[in-house]
Amino acid sequence: MRAVLFRIFRKKSPFEGLEEHSRKVLSGVRKFREAFLAYLKNDYPLFEELSREVIKIETEADMIKGNIRNHLPKGLFMPVDKSVFLSCLKEQDAILDACKDVVIWLEFQKNRLNPNLRRKLEDFLSQVLDTVEKLESMLKDVRRLVSSLSMKERKEIKKRIREIHFEEEEVDLVQRSLIKEIFSSGEDALYVYHLIHIIFILSKVADHAENAADGARVMIAR
Repeated sequence: MRAVLFRIFRKKSPFEGLEEHSRKVLSGVRKFREAFLAYLKNDYPLFEELSREVIKIETEADMIKGNIRNHLPKGLFMPVDKSVFLSCLKEQDAILDACKDVVIWLEFQKNRLNPNLRRKLEDFLSQVLDTVEKLESMLKDVRRLVSSLSMKERKEIKKRIREIHFEEEEVDLVQRSLIKEIFSSGEDALYVYHLIHIIFILSKVADHAENAADGARVMIAR
């Protein structure tokens, strides 16, 4: 009944805004990948240029998020629990917040990684951002997720959510391995702290993707 009333009285769904925000986050994450790789290749002019773009996209995503919050329907006119919807939006937005924090922290130190550790960090980056790619692929038509999915489609969505959970667990394992290796690298304490802090923030990207996926799972539950 709530979903029917929502369609009758609301011309523009907040889920359209969530989809727009999802596309903006994915755009920012892909730009972030380019910036991080430029840093690892010691191409600092390119890194700085791409970092500014990441920060700009993050600001645009915040504006979309604010607009969604300011125009949510009142009372019953939401097809899902409003708190679940807002939680999913918040976690999705936090993905790009973490990316912005990483590029800001990267600016504080030049890259001194040895080739082996650099390759491992590149792999870690890909593993982390793959969770976001999976999430945003799943949310690209979020309106349909909460209204007209078949049972088969729901099972497929839940399978993809489990894959995100699995990848996040793998990210945690790789994170611990990387930190252990960095502590054994012989670098000075300040550089070790800087690098480990970046890895911690980067791992949060996968955490937020997992949390947003959990929100989506609640929204499609029937």
